[in-house]
Amino acid sequence: MDAVIRRLYGWPFVTDYYGPPAWKQAVVSEPETEPRELVHQAITLLNTLSGQNFLFQRAQYLEKHL
Repeated sequence: MDAVIRRLYGWPFVTDYYGPPAWKQAVVSEPETEPRELVHQAITLLNTLSGQNFLFQRAQYLEKHL
C-alpha cells in the first residue's frame, strides 16, 4: 500500500518504521500491488473475519479498518 500511495501522491503512507530491518527490506523488495488487488484482498479478509473467533470489540475494530 505504501508503494501505491508514494506513486500516486508523492508521499509515504508509512512515515516511520521501527520493526526489524529485514521486514522493511522484504517489503521494499516486493513488486507493487495494484490498487484493485488491494481491494480484493481487503474484501477477502473481511469475508473471513467472522470465522476468526476474535473478541467482539477486536472484530469490530478490524472490520472498520478493512
